[in-house]
Amino acid sequence: MSDDLIHLSAADLSAKLASGEVSAVEATKGHLDRIAGVDGDVHAFLHVNAAALETAASIDARRAAGDELGPLAGVPIAIKDVLCTIDMPSTSGSKILEGWVPPYDATVVAKLRAAGLVPLGKTNMDEFAMGSSTEFSAFGPTHNPWNLDRIPGGSGGGSAAAVAAFEAPLALGSDTGGSIRQPGAVTGTVGVKPTYGSVSRYGAIALASSLDQVGPVSRTVLDAGLLHDVIKGHDKRDSTSLADEWPSFADAARRGLAPGSLHGVKVGIVKELNGDGFQSGVKQRFSEAVALLTGAGAEIVEVSAPSFEYAISAYYLILPAEASSNLAKFDSVRFGLRVNPEGAARSSRSWRPLASRASAPRSSAGSSSAPTR
Repeated sequence: MSDDLIHLSAADLSAKLASGEVSAVEATKGHLDRIAGVDGDVHAFLHVNAAALETAASIDARRAAGDELGPLAGVPIAIKDVLCTIDMPSTSGSKILEGWVPPYDATVVAKLRAAGLVPLGKTNMDEFAMGSSTEFSAFGPTHNPWNLDRIPGGSGGGSAAAVAAFEAPLALGSDTGGSIRQPGAVTGTVGVKPTYGSVSRYGAIALASSLDQVGPVSRTVLDAGLLHDVIKGHDKRDSTSLADEWPSFADAARRGLAPGSLHGVKVGIVKELNGDGFQSGVKQRFSEAVALLTGAGAEIVEVSAPSFEYAISAYYLILPAEASSNLAKFDSVRFGLRVNPEGAARSSRSWRPLASRASAPRSSAGSSSAPTR
C-alpha cells in the first residue's frame, strides 16, 4: 500500500484522503519510509519532521469529526530550508545557522499548516541559496535521483530531488534566478516561479529581496496549481506583497482539455533566448519539446523581449548588492556561529532575534530583525 501511495500525484492522493480510502497517517508513513529507504543516497533532506505522524493523525481526527478541510489536507510536503519553521531548524544550508529554530513560521508555511498539509521536513540547498547545483550546501551535496552521479540543480535541488525520488508529492522552493525552475528541468519535475509579489516572502531567508520568490515544486502541472492556490495571496507583513486577487491555478490546469491535447493553448517562444551560449544538445531537446507541443495542438507564437539582452548584466549587479546587505545580519551578534578567542567553535544556536519567541517579529520582509526572504 505505502509503495503505491508514494507514486500518486498530490491530486490523486487528495481524492483518496477525502474519500476515506487512505488516511493521512498512512500517506505520511509511506513517505517517511521512502525517505528512510533512499535519502541516504539522495540526501534531499537536512531534517525530517519528528512530529509528522502526529500532525497527520490530527488531520485524520478532524476529517472524522466532519471538519471542513482544504483540498490538500493530509497530503505530505517537503519544505526548502530557506523557509522559517517554528518547530524545525532553519539553516539555509549553512552552518552559520546550524541548529537555529525560528520563533515564527514563514507565511507560506503557516498557510500550509492551515490548509492541513503535513510537513515532512526541510530540504537541502546551496548555502544561502547561492548556487545552481546543490553541491555547495554546508551539509553536503544532494544527488539527482535519476543518476546519483549527477546534480539535481540548485539552489533548491533538495526539494526537486525529494519530489523526483517520490520522497514527497509536493515541495516548496524559492527562486531568485532559477532555483526552482532549473532543478525542475534537471530532475524532470514541475517547478514554478510565481509572479513577484503574488506569494509572500515573509519568513524566507533573503538572498536578493527584489528577485526572490517562493513557489511550488511537484510532479504534475495540476499539483503545482493546487499548491499555488494554497500559498498565494496578499500578506501585510511583506511590503512587496501584491493586493491583487489571484485566480485559481488549479482550475486553469483542469480546464476542459482532452488528455494529451493542447488545442486552444498558446505558447510563447522568446526570440532572444535562441542565441549563443547553449549546448547543441540543449537546443535539440528544446526544438523537440516545441515539436511535441505543436503536435499536441498548441499554438506557438514567437515573442520578442529586447531587454533580455541586458538581463544577465542587471542580475549580476542587483543580486550581489542585495545579498551583501541581506547577509550582513549574520554577524554572530543575533545569529550565527561564534568562535571564542582560543579558536574553538561555539554554536550560538540558543541565541534568538531580539523579538520574543512568544510572538513573530513585526518587521516586514527584508528587515534586519529576522531573516526573511
